[in-house]
Amino acid sequence: MTAGAPDGGVQQMRPEPACGVLPSWAPKVSQAKIRRLYLADARGAVDEALIDEVGWGLWSRCDSILSVTAAHYGRVACPVCGAAVLHTEEGAAPPDERCTPWRDGDIVECGGCGWRLPWSAYHRTYQGKQLFGANAVEAFAAYHRAFPRAAAPRARMLLIDRLIHEFHTGLTELGRPVGANLIEGTLKSVIRFLDDLTSGPESAAGLDGSRAAWRAKMESAAWVREGAWFSADAG
Repeated sequence: MTAGAPDGGVQQMRPEPACGVLPSWAPKVSQAKIRRLYLADARGAVDEALIDEVGWGLWSRCDSILSVTAAHYGRVACPVCGAAVLHTEEGAAPPDERCTPWRDGDIVECGGCGWRLPWSAYHRTYQGKQLFGANAVEAFAAYHRAFPRAAAPRARMLLIDRLIHEFHTGLTELGRPVGANLIEGTLKSVIRFLDDLTSGPESAAGLDGSRAAWRAKMESAAWVREGAWFSADAG
């Protein structure tokens, strides 16, 4: 955008800030695609295209989860220019600034491009979508780091399997499977789906270790023993 300068020349004008632009988040991965992947694995078939489709879909979902979790704790990535927008204690300055959670009434504003949005509007973009990492952030982060570096299809398949069979972990109790954050369906249907995967044919890619770990963890979880997950219907 240009305008006339006082001396008659042409003055370059800064574009209007993209106020109100909302962040977008990666969707969950479909159960059907994951099932196809495991059936191919059981047959000894290496479907590299499907491994990549599922694997990168999970990577994108993990990327969104990590971004949302960081935003919740005070570090928003501007959806327009990508700059970090930090919510810090009043008076804090680098290198001592520490992010603090946003509050209703706060305005998230990017100093780089001028983008701004009420925190309440930002929060609504991920509310109820299982995008908060909670006690499984390290599992999401580990996959996010490792998957792009894994060159061999078998290595990628093992990373996929390990991730979707992870659990949220509390101080004293095992939480729900991280698959609920990653895979389409209600919590109950995702648990049934993952349980079915562990009961399938022997794996050609060497996934049996994670299956044994899944069964052991499910048997140890108090919420499984109490039957609480049978009534769980949160998506």
